[in-house]
Amino acid sequence: MRTIDILTVPYTIEFKDFDADPHFKKYSWCGYCDFYGKRIVICNPDSMRGFEDQPRRSRTKMWKHALRHEIVHAFLNESGLEACSFSYDGPWPKNEEMVDWIACQAAKIVKAWREAGAI
Repeated sequence: MRTIDILTVPYTIEFKDFDADPHFKKYSWCGYCDFYGKRIVICNPDSMRGFEDQPRRSRTKMWKHALRHEIVHAFLNESGLEACSFSYDGPWPKNEEMVDWIACQAAKIVKAWREAGAI
């Protein structure tokens, strides 16, 4: 377990086996951001049903992607956007496609900013 800084708020990162956390099975999640507990919980891909036969490289990429995804949720939550953007179909910061897009593209955006001298 380690701690990271999310907008000056310490969040712990926990890696748990699939059977050690009921959220993984109940919601078919491979990770989640616990806003009130200030923690990010990621499922160990070696323990996920259906991933046993995946190459180690694929499993590593999966947990890193899940970790980036949940960190994005944490930043949006700590920005006050988890509840302050309510709409009839849910707050936009909870939109999994948008969060996933940020998690997938953030490194490329930062690279482009660096190349442009914007950072």
